[in-house]
Amino acid sequence: MFTIRQIGPEDLAIYKLIRASALKNNPDAFGQTLENFLMRDDKTHLAGLTKTAADPHSATFVAFDDETPIGMAGLVRQEGPKMRHKAFLWGMFIEPSHRGRGIGSMLVEKIIDAAKESGAIIQVHLTVVSNNIEAIRLYEKFGFQIWGTEPRALKSLNGYSDEIHMVLKIL
Repeated sequence: MFTIRQIGPEDLAIYKLIRASALKNNPDAFGQTLENFLMRDDKTHLAGLTKTAADPHSATFVAFDDETPIGMAGLVRQEGPKMRHKAFLWGMFIEPSHRGRGIGSMLVEKIIDAAKESGAIIQVHLTVVSNNIEAIRLYEKFGFQIWGTEPRALKSLNGYSDEIHMVLKIL
């Protein structure tokens, strides 16, 4: 049975495990590299988890198969008085062995619900590499719309990846 729960600083080991898996399994899908992630010390990771947990307009969710983390997605509210009405969906990942089983939909629903419940967020933004058609379809299913493409947004050993920018207007 799959469950999803919000994590915080007390879940550092879970966060590190699932984020490292995301960066290892899909290195071209994220702006961060596995090497960069692993170089950060626990204090740095804890600071990020603590900041997110303390903000009622941000959250990090992890999907579990029993006790095993199998996916994640985060929501972070933008900073600054002119941007605080927006949030960004980041870090979306499902373990390859669990894809196609509705877990992505469950995580996106949690993100949208958290944004709505915040009472302050009126739109959620995200970026997704242009060749990740399954993810684009998932986001479109929930009403996200493409508003632009950033050419060569990410560079890796495999070359460049364009990023699709999407937005969901909640209000």
